[in-house]
Amino acid sequence: MAPEGGESVADVASRFSAVLLSAETQFHGSAILIVSHGDPLQIFQAVLSGAKENMSFLDDLTNLKVKDTDDLTNLEVKDTMVASILSQHRKFALITGELRRVV
Repeated sequence: MAPEGGESVADVASRFSAVLLSAETQFHGSAILIVSHGDPLQIFQAVLSGAKENMSFLDDLTNLKVKDTDDLTNLEVKDTMVASILSQHRKFALITGELRRVV
């Protein structure tokens, strides 16, 4: 549920995923540095972690589409995300200024 005037966790995940997919397509094979506030980074890391742990499960989800299960960069996030995956985003809290490899 989105706060008044804000985005829900699912909204952030969907927007962040679209940006990363676009960047990965444009800069395929290159390292991509993502700079953002902590919460969006935590949310996106939760999505990637959930995807890595549940690749076979992802095929059955109505709100995630996997084009190629061997390549997480081909995840296409639709309108909403799975609450059980997104609810894990707080465990990926970042320290101010921390750099972390995500994929």
